[in-house]
Amino acid sequence: MGTRARPDAAAVDAARASGPERQAWSVIPLRRILCASDLSAGADEAIRQAGILSRAYGASLEVLHVAPSPDSRPRGLSHLGRHPRSRAAVEAPRERAREELASRVASLTPASPKETKVLVTEGVPDAAISRRADEIGADLIVVGDKSRTDIRVQHLGEVAEKVVRHADRSVLVARRGPGSGKVLAATDLSDPSLPAITSAAEEARRRGARLIVVHNVDPELNAFGPVLQFFPDDLMADLGRDAQDRLQEVLRRLGVAAETVITRGPASASILRIAEGLPADLVVVGNSGGAGLSNALVGSVAERVVRWAPCSVLVVRRHS
Repeated sequence: MGTRARPDAAAVDAARASGPERQAWSVIPLRRILCASDLSAGADEAIRQAGILSRAYGASLEVLHVAPSPDSRPRGLSHLGRHPRSRAAVEAPRERAREELASRVASLTPASPKETKVLVTEGVPDAAISRRADEIGADLIVVGDKSRTDIRVQHLGEVAEKVVRHADRSVLVARRGPGSGKVLAATDLSDPSLPAITSAAEEARRRGARLIVVHNVDPELNAFGPVLQFFPDDLMADLGRDAQDRLQEVLRRLGVAAETVITRGPASASILRIAEGLPADLVVVGNSGGAGLSNALVGSVAERVVRWAPCSVLVVRRHS
């Protein structure tokens, strides 16, 4: 996010050679942020982090609350939504929600830019969030996460996962972190995962944090599952050295300085284990340009990281 990372000369030459290569390492500009809130504690953390990003990057911020639609009421009662008194009954709670949302935004983002807005709309939450992001051209959607001990905010957690799965832009799932000053980027070294490295580097720079980049040894080997333990040690050592060399070359091309970790076995479990062990304040993973999560790292691995990471997770979608 934010300004472009500074690539070295080789990376600059590569970027000039072709448009797609440039897109692989450039950082997505952050100009407009959409934050979703269901007025829960998890959503408050999303508002807080969205406000920090808005101030840091000078981006506009809109905070959206999606109220239940009158059309979603039980069958047999939907006709009441067309009655004037019923419409007034719907508008009253919407106005209360707008006032509460505005109050939370004011307290959680006291120094946000003047263009911060609040909006209450109706509909299915994840669809309404994605639709509004399209309408305002948001570069980033920020959503809260369900508390694992508070069933009252479970709904937003489900919404967050759906937004990550279907949105066609980057998504930050906000959780309160340990304050360790460490950012973890995960990459499978494919083009869709490269913006995750540069975005993680930019966030580490902004936070004054350590950057750690993890790469899992050839994801195709994961298909062997437990059989990996029977691979000769020298073969696994060779695979590890080769992966380290390839990762270092990618970082050199991107102009990113970072600590590196090579893992093997299930990728999501490795990422989560490292994130918890550091512990990390932020995990950054990549995503493809189209909606939906699809490939070794950018698919089910990213979904599991989003669901179980002990800190915020930024899913960076490659821009066109």
